[in-house]
Amino acid sequence: MEILFFTTLGPALAGAWIPSFAMVLIQFVYMLIYKEVGKRATDTSWYTLADKRNAIISSLLQAVLLILSVFVPLKTGSAWF
Repeated sequence: MEILFFTTLGPALAGAWIPSFAMVLIQFVYMLIYKEVGKRATDTSWYTLADKRNAIISSLLQAVLLILSVFVPLKTGSAWF
């Protein structure tokens, strides 16, 4: 099997953004359907200062990965798919 690396990134219609954004959409749909679970999942009242900092860093990294996923093409037949 040949391993293909990405040398140039460009926006693609059939890209990694499809499953990335689908996972986020599914999470929000479940939070809308099961409102109590959504409230518990987003309750940060018990977070310490370190927990809040880590949650912000995690959210920022997830946003960066979602934006990056727009530029990563899905290549079928490669080790990345």
